[in-house]
Amino acid sequence: MKIGILLLGLGLACASSPTVRPASLYRPCPVENDFALFRTHDLDESACTRGLLVARQAIHELGGLLGSPSGPVRIFLYASQQAYNERRLVPIESLADYNINTNEIHIAMNADLIFWKHELSHALLEMRMPGAPFWLHEGLAYFAQHQNFSRQVNCQKTTVASLPGHLQSYLPRIARQTHLPARVNLNLKSSREDFLTGTVDSIFYVFYLWHRRALQATLEEGVPRRPAAEFYQPDASYRPWLQSAYPAQLLPGC
Repeated sequence: MKIGILLLGLGLACASSPTVRPASLYRPCPVENDFALFRTHDLDESACTRGLLVARQAIHELGGLLGSPSGPVRIFLYASQQAYNERRLVPIESLADYNINTNEIHIAMNADLIFWKHELSHALLEMRMPGAPFWLHEGLAYFAQHQNFSRQVNCQKTTVASLPGHLQSYLPRIARQTHLPARVNLNLKSSREDFLTGTVDSIFYVFYLWHRRALQATLEEGVPRRPAAEFYQPDASYRPWLQSAYPAQLLPGC
């Protein structure tokens, strides 16, 4: 199961764990226009080149929907999943995370492109829509990681997207929910499965917006700010859509 973690600074890290990663852990890579890369001391400078190539490929595949970075994206590179998890600030193991408070991505060098696309989706969304709600962050990042939007998304042309078929098994769990997720509460006993269960309604709702040709407009116009995310209620036609459509198949949208 390939997911990244959005670190919202909501007490997800264990209280006894450090809440920041010491700057002394990293060396800066050569400066680039769209990225500010850093590497741990056990990585040589070739890691900067490899990381930059993967980051640019991820941006290329996201750009048709999310555009280009409006400023440098800070990315911290780790030699392996083990090295990353020794410094992770969330209680479940992963390969990457995006810290919305510091606008930083931390990622293992052996992470698949799908992780890069997930975390960079968070960064691009926050650049264009600061303070975007949790449901949009996680739903969009998971949706976008499975697509290739290297060409500009145009509502006047046919573009198709899909979700992994295994998400179908989660539909009974979300059929009666009344609002979109505000957050996912994690602890030291939590798993990636727990995180996915807590965010899957967001994933399907973003796919619903896509199929209704409303996702691009949502990204351009934004969503109303709310004091609490439980006030974000989905469209009235969303739950019937979940029941009548097969939302893991290829569906046109924008």
